[in-house]
Amino acid sequence: MEKRVGPPLAVQQAVEYLLGLGIILMSLHGGNDNGRWLIVATGAACALLAAVTKGSLGAVHWLGPRAHRAATIVVAVAVVAVTVVTGHATQLDVSLPVLAAALVLLKLASMGLPPARRPKGSGLGLGIGAEDVGRMAGRASGQLVRRWRERDRDR
Repeated sequence: MEKRVGPPLAVQQAVEYLLGLGIILMSLHGGNDNGRWLIVATGAACALLAAVTKGSLGAVHWLGPRAHRAATIVVAVAVVAVTVVTGHATQLDVSLPVLAAALVLLKLASMGLPPARRPKGSGLGLGIGAEDVGRMAGRASGQLVRRWRERDRDR
C-alpha cells in the first residue's frame, strides 16, 4: 500500500492563514451579531493553527507535521461541535462559514503528511552533488581558458 503524500507544510499553512483571515473578514460584513463571535473564533483557530506549526510560515514552532495534522482534525471537529452546542447550527449565516472551514481543514488533514525533507548534501537525487558539479565546471572553464591561450600563442 502506497503512502499518501500531501502538499508541503508551507502550502498547508498558507491555505490555513488565508482561510482564517478570509472567514474573519467575511464575518465583519455580516449583519447578524448573534453568532459573529463563532465565525471570528473559527477564523482565529485556523490562523493560530498555521502560526504554531514548525513549517516555514510558522511564527512559533511548536507543532510538527504529525501534530499539525492531528490538531487540524481537532480544530475542525471542535468548531462544528461548538456550533451545534451553542444552537447556531440552524443559522446559515453562522453555520455555513464554520462548516466550510471545517471541510477545508479536514480535506487538508486527509491529504496525508507533507513530503519528507531531503537531508543536506543529498543533492537532487541525480547521483552527483553540488560540490562535484562546481568542481567539474571549474575544471572545464580552466581547460577552456588554457586551450584559448595556447591557440593565441600558436598564431
